[in-house]
Order: sequence, then C-alpha cells, then structure tokens
Amino acid sequence: MLKRMKARLLTFSVVFIGAMTSVGIVVNAEEPAGSTGTEQTVTETTEATTQPVVVKKKIKKKKVKLGKAKITEAIAYENGKISITWNKLKKANYYCVFRKTPGKPYKIVARTKKTTFVDKKCKSGTKYTYRIQGVKKKTKKTYTSYSGKSYPVSKLSRSTPDRIAFIGDSVMSGFSVYGVANHANERSFAKVSMFVQHMKNDIGSINAYDPDRVYIMCGTNNCVGNQSDAYLDGSVAEYKEFINMLISHNSDIEIVVMAVGNTRSSRVPNSTVNRFNSKLEDMVEGRENVKFFDTGSVINDGSGSLSSGYAAGDGIHWNAAAYRAVYDELDDFVEEW
Repeated sequence: MLKRMKARLLTFSVVFIGAMTSVGIVVNAEEPAGSTGTEQTVTETTEATTQPVVVKKKIKKKKVKLGKAKITEAIAYENGKISITWNKLKKANYYCVFRKTPGKPYKIVARTKKTTFVDKKCKSGTKYTYRIQGVKKKTKKTYTSYSGKSYPVSKLSRSTPDRIAFIGDSVMSGFSVYGVANHANERSFAKVSMFVQHMKNDIGSINAYDPDRVYIMCGTNNCVGNQSDAYLDGSVAEYKEFINMLISHNSDIEIVVMAVGNTRSSRVPNSTVNRFNSKLEDMVEGRENVKFFDTGSVINDGSGSLSSGYAAGDGIHWNAAAYRAVYDELDDFVEEW
C-alpha cells in the first residue's frame, strides 16, 4: 500500500513537472529512484525579438520648368525633304517632333536629342506643319516635365522640276543666246524690248508649256530714266497680276523673281533700279512658293553698279561670264528655300 502511494506521487510529480516546463517555468525536482541524481533545469525558450522599423521619408516631387521651344529655321529642299531647326532647351533630355497635314491631327514623327530634324517622308506639293516640344525625364525628385510647344511652322514639300521657263526682257534672253540655259527641260520666253506690262500677252504659250518653275527678270525698260514711285508701283502691280495668273494655272509652280540687274549707264539709273527691286522684294514677301533672288549680289561691283568684268558694250546688258555666274548661283539658290 505504501509503495503504491509513492508510485502515484512520483507519477504526479513527473506529469506536473512536464506540464510546467512546457510553458517555460524553471523547476528543480528530485529525480525518481534509479536516476543519476543530477538537477534538471528548464528555462524559457520563447524570447521576444525586436526588428528596427525603417520609416521611409516621402520625397515631394516637382515639375521642371523647361521654357518654350521655338522653331528657328525651316527649309524645303528641291529633293522633297524638309528640315527644321529649333532652340536648345538646357534641361530637356530629348524633343518630340509633331507633324500634321491639312485636315489631319498632329502626330509625333520623331523623338530626338538633336535640335534638328529632316523629314524624308514628304509627298510633293503637300503642306506640312511642325511643332516641337522638349521633354525632361522623371527622376527621384521630379516628374516627367514638358516644355511649351513651339508655334507651328509650315512648309510646302517640293520636287525637282520637269520644265523650267525663263521669262523677261532682252537681258533675260541672254541665258538662251549664250547657251547657258540650254538643257532639255529649259525654255526661254524672253523678248527684246519687253516691258512688265507685256508679259501677260504670252501667258497662253507659257501655260501651254506648263512649267514647274519659272525665272522672271523683267523691268529694265520700265526703269529707263528717273521714273516716279507711282509709275514703279504700277509696274509692280502688273508683275503681281502676272504671277497670280501663273499660280492660277498651276498652284504648285515655283516662281523666282530675279532682281533687275544694275547697270553702268545713266540711261537706266541704278537709283531707279534699286527702288524697283526693293518694291519687287516687298511684293513677294511671305508668299509660299515665290522667292526673290538678289541678282546684284552676283554681278555688281563694290559701288553697286554692274561690274565691268560682267558688262557688255552698252553697260546695260551682260556678257557670257555674267550669265554663267548668275546661272550657277540660281542653281544653288533653288536647292533649298
């Protein structure tokens, strides 16, 4: 009986100790008979572990001011390409080039780090309008930022002409007389003693030829003597009417109004020639496909008169060297505008 009670007490102690150690309480107890008699220690095994909490500081982003883009140059090339150039924006990473045609919306046609773009996909006779916008890429501190778009700039695409006409007076006729403009696609409609008012008389034959480009140099006879401004203005009005007749027949025609050549003769005063040329230049200003060519920049001397090296015997007409020099400059001039 006594042995049975001791056995129950021992069993209870072991169960109690096992239960207590499972919750991590330290217990010292006497071992049952047959043990080594060593002290058993139970320690708490669950310890609270703490991790440092990292609080990220919220960065307040902002936009970058880039200013406004501006197209500084637009050139339509004879081969059909159109190039545009714009100002550099210091903080821009790249630029978007927007393009549209009449009746169509703007589309981005290029993204470039350069400040120039050459549009090689142009259809002849089509007007293209361009705008530029600078872009600053986003960073940790900034949003993606955009500049103001440039004002639109338009250009009419071009093509190499199939037929070229030379129209004017006896000075103009020298291109044909000296064999300078004698290519298969070039034809002269110049006549001796022609006045500006007479050009309209030949409009039928000129339109029948259907030129893609015309060079016009007429007015030397209108500048004979010291003509009044009222008379010169009337001559320029006739000039303008003739140009409009050409455009009415072919809206894509290219017209180069050449300044009347200066002279070495008092019969055609250079002061009158200069006034007439100035009025011609004003007349074509801003017109889409009508350009003014400064003839005097090629054949004049330092005083503003026809250079002696380019003058024929009367001091009004040119020699062969003058025509070759002017023709070469014209060829360069029409490559781009």
